[in-house]
Parts: sequence; C-alpha cells; structure tokens
Amino acid sequence: MLKKWLPSFIGLSVFALLGRLLGFVREAIMASKFGANEITDAYLTTLLLFDIAIAANLSILSGTLSYSAEIKKLRNISGSLSKVGLKSFAALFVCSLLFYPLADKLIPLIFTRSQATAQIIIEASRLFLILTSFLVANGVFSALLQMKGNITNPGRLIIFLNVSSIAFLILFTKYFGIVSLPLGFLFGGVLFFVYQLYLIQRIQPVESDNSDTNKFNMLGWGAVVLMVFGNSLLPSVSGLLERYFAYSFVEGTFSHYQYAAKIILLPLTIFSFAISTSLLPIQTKSIAEGNDKEFLNATNNGILFSVVTSSFFVLLFSVLAEPIIQLIYQRGHFTLHDSMETSFALKVMSLGLIPFLLNPVIANIFYSLRAIKSVILINLIFILIQAATIFILSKTFSGIETLAIAWAIFVW
Repeated sequence: MLKKWLPSFIGLSVFALLGRLLGFVREAIMASKFGANEITDAYLTTLLLFDIAIAANLSILSGTLSYSAEIKKLRNISGSLSKVGLKSFAALFVCSLLFYPLADKLIPLIFTRSQATAQIIIEASRLFLILTSFLVANGVFSALLQMKGNITNPGRLIIFLNVSSIAFLILFTKYFGIVSLPLGFLFGGVLFFVYQLYLIQRIQPVESDNSDTNKFNMLGWGAVVLMVFGNSLLPSVSGLLERYFAYSFVEGTFSHYQYAAKIILLPLTIFSFAISTSLLPIQTKSIAEGNDKEFLNATNNGILFSVVTSSFFVLLFSVLAEPIIQLIYQRGHFTLHDSMETSFALKVMSLGLIPFLLNPVIANIFYSLRAIKSVILINLIFILIQAATIFILSKTFSGIETLAIAWAIFVW
C-alpha cells in the first residue's frame, strides 16, 4: 500500500510546500506594505469568499473521486467530465456577472465602516466571485486528470494562484492598492483553467459523440458533490463568525489573528492537503473493491503521520512564536506591537494543531463510505459551540485572546 501512496503523497507535498511558501511570501509582502489596520481587515474579510471558492474546488475534486466507480463506466470519461466542467463554469460565471452591479448596494448594508473600506470589500468580492467560476471548473478537471493518472495535478493550483498574486502585488499596488491581490488570484485561476484544458486535450481529445454525457448521472454526481461541499463550507461559516465578532474588536485585531493563522497553517495545510488528497483515491478504490485491509492500512498510515507531524509543530510554535513572527513580519508598517499580538495568537492556536491535521483523514473515511451527512451534522454542532465560545470569551478577554482561544477549543 505504501508503494501506491507514498509517490503521490510526496508529489502533492512538494507542490503544496511550494504553493504555501509562495503564499507565505505574499503575506509577508502584504504585511510590510500595509501593516495591520482597517484596510487589511477589509481585505482579509473578503478572503472568506476565496476560502469558499477553494472549498468548492476541493469538494468537487473529492466528490467526483467518491463518485468515480460510476464515472468509470462511461466510454468517454474525458468528454463527459470536460462538458460538466465547462457547463458549471458557464453557469457560475453568469451568476457572478449578475452580482457585479448588486455589490454596491449589498456590501454597505453588511459592513458599516468607512467608504474606502467598503469599496475595498466591494471590488475584492466581485473578483473573488468571478474566480469561483474558474475554480469550480478546475475541480472537475483536476478529478478527471487524477483518474487518468495525473495524481499530483491538484497541487499545482495553489502555485498558479500564489505566483500570480505576488506578481500583481509587486507590480500593481500603486495602481490598485490591496485590491491587486484578488486581481492576481483571478489571473492565476484563469491560467490554471487554460492549463488543465490543455492537459485534458493531450490525454484524450474530447469526442463529438455525446452519448456518454446523456448517460452521465448529473443528479447523482451533484448530490455527492453538494454534500461534500456542505461539509467543506462549514469552516467558512466558522470564518464568517470570526469576522462578525472581529468587527467589534480593536482595529487590526482580525489582521493579527489572520497573520498568525497563515503561519500556523503553512506546514499543516501542506500535509493536510497532501495526506487527504493522496489517500482518498486509494480509500475509495479499496471500498469499491471490498478490500477492507488496504482501506484500514491507508487510513492508519494517514492518522499516524498526522499525529507525529502535528506534534512537532505544536512544540515549534509554542517555543519560538516571538522570533518566528519578528523574522517574517516585523518590517515596514508592521510594528513591535503587531508582532506581540500576532505571536500570542500563534502560541495559543498551536494547541489545536493535532486535531486540525487529523480532521481531513477522518473526513476521508466518511467520504469513502458516502456517509457525508454524518460529517455535516457533527460540524454543525461544533460551529454552534464555536459561536457560543466566542460570545462568552469576548465578555472577559481581549479581541485577539478571544479569537485565538476559541479557535483552539473549536478544532479540539
């Protein structure tokens, strides 16, 4: 089993590492250029839409792989899934264009800070919604390429997004300010969309015969994808709660919290993504073939690796929080006070790393068994717990203390 899993795990780890390091560079540049203030709070608030778009991408990837037993019965897999991806893109792209004129009226009703802040949220929201249409199609294409043997392809997405966003941040900040970041994300998403279409054409040209498409059970596939997305969306609901409460805290609090989160999630999301994405094809195949031994071996390896890896980073971030923050962020508009607030959040949040890394491995079990409703119900309960925790802690603790402690409690 290790011979099957390790090559894809290592490949995805490399791509995820490169992507996250690039994202880290982007955040460090942003901190230097803008510091932690109302402008960064506004941008990081709209980043929730980017998180939802990524959740949609990964949900479609996982849901399509979970549905792979039915998909592989089709004679023309490339043609069928390519058409599904393109149709999904067209529908969502039209919806994002319809939202475009509505943003000017809706955003000021939700966020009541200065006009400049509202404008940042409006423009970034528009761009992230357009990006969503491309990422949804990219999820379908990535699943297709994985079925065709290109296991590591999903890991390239984050590299495209981060290289593009860094380039736009460096080149266009003086023209677009912090909105250059979502512009860069959109450009990277479009490039990856075109790149995957090119790969699909090389593997197998799309046939004109649409008989397979007629047999493709869109409702069955869509139901699986929506259930996976419902579960993946719950962390975004959690993020929305954090943003709602953060707006009642001191200016810059949410930026401090997000800067700490970027550091703490740098190594963990690399391994989380690599472990879950590399294990899921093996787990779903084992279940389909009735091979319980291989399924258990794959799952146990994922759990063991998750616990060992996360324990190391708990120790690292607990002991070296201050020097890590100062080394990465403390320059330009990022002050010593910003460093102290961010390092405190990093220390506290590190206590939740072990369950954070275990969660995708456990979720894969439910996806493989198609018991997705159970995962959604469990996560809904914990979101209610998180909301209550933030509300109670905010009565006693400062803003950064409330957000960091609530996150550590929530993931456990």
